Amino acid sequence: MITVFIRAVIVYIIIVVIYRLMGKRQVGEMEPYELVITLIIAEVACVPMGDKSIPLSAGIIPTLTLFIMHQLTILLTKNTKLQQLISGNPIIVIDKKGINYANLKALNMTANDLLQAMRTAGYFTLDQINYALFETNGQLTVIPNPELQNNEKQTAQLPIPVILDGSWMEDKLNERVRREVIEEELSRRKLRIKDVIFLTVDSEKHMVLQTRHGKCVTDELKNQAVKTD
Repeated sequence: MITVFIRAVIVYIIIVVIYRLMGKRQVGEMEPYELVITLIIAEVACVPMGDKSIPLSAGIIPTLTLFIMHQLTILLTKNTKLQQLISGNPIIVIDKKGINYANLKALNMTANDLLQAMRTAGYFTLDQINYALFETNGQLTVIPNPELQNNEKQTAQLPIPVILDGSWMEDKLNERVRREVIEEELSRRKLRIKDVIFLTVDSEKHMVLQTRHGKCVTDELKNQAVKTD
């Protein structure tokens, strides 16, 4: 028991020192290669702690090797081309036309994933954003629409996602928006449900609509689709 305790303490100290040398970035700020190395180190370090038949070096040597690989990768990424090869490039997912659906698919993301990232960044509807891109570490960077950036009316009412990725958000329909009115609006625009990747409505009937291959449209609903109570 004492041997296991001592081995665990030694491995713990080594890992703490290595992570300290690697930097203080949080998991959400890591580049892909940094996350891979972190996960492997955590797995490798556990091997000798609970099994006395495995030499302590079986965990320490691979851990030190991975640390060296991390430092070498940092040196390689000082070269722009190698950095792009290892970490990739930022990808624009929203531009002045709206959602770039091809880029969103390339990231294996859905409109709902994008909406969550927008909310985390403090934006709730597409018309608040001029450009948005996912950095290589997965963070969403937003360039806001200057016309709406300081407009309190835009953020006073939380928009409701009614359609995402061609599917109804059924729980939202029962809350404040009537389905038949949205269907009437889409019919008026000669759109099918599956054509729509993003449609939100706020309590003042302000609608933001994005189709798979069209521009983002902001408009007022032509009917009383939203309950105001």
